[in-house]
Amino acid sequence: LQKGGIIDCLSYFFESVYIPQAVEQECFKGEAKKAIQKSFIKVVSVKHTLPLGMGKGEREAISLAVELGINDIITDDDKAIKVASKNGLLPLTAFDIIIMAKKKGLITSAKTVMQQMIKQGEGIKEERFKSILEKAGELS
Repeated sequence: LQKGGIIDCLSYFFESVYIPQAVEQECFKGEAKKAIQKSFIKVVSVKHTLPLGMGKGEREAISLAVELGINDIITDDDKAIKVASKNGLLPLTAFDIIIMAKKKGLITSAKTVMQQMIKQGEGIKEERFKSILEKAGELS
C-alpha cells in the first residue's frame, strides 16, 4: 500500500493499525519509514509468538492479532493467509484494500495504484491485475 501511495486509506477502514516490531524491521526502511509515522499506525511488541511455520513477520502479525483480539489482518503472504484463517482471523490483502478504497471513493483508479506499485518493484501477475480491475469496476 505504501508502494501504491495509498497507505493513508487504511485510516478510513481502521481506527488503528497495529504492526509488530518484526514487520517494522522487515518492511519499513528508507522511504517506507514515513508510513509508520502516521498517527493511526502503532508499532507493538508481541508478548508471545505462536509457533507457526513461517517468517518472523508473519508469525508476529498473526500472534499479535490473536493476542489483541483483532479479527482483521493485512497480509499478502499465501501461507499467512491460510494460517490466519485457521486461527479465526479475516485476512485482507493489499488488493482487497485497493478495491475497498475504490468502492469508498478514496481513490479514483485501482489501475493507477497498481501501476505505481509495479514501478516500485511490486510483482503483480497479469491475471491478478485484471481480476482487481474487474472487482474495482474498471474492466469492461
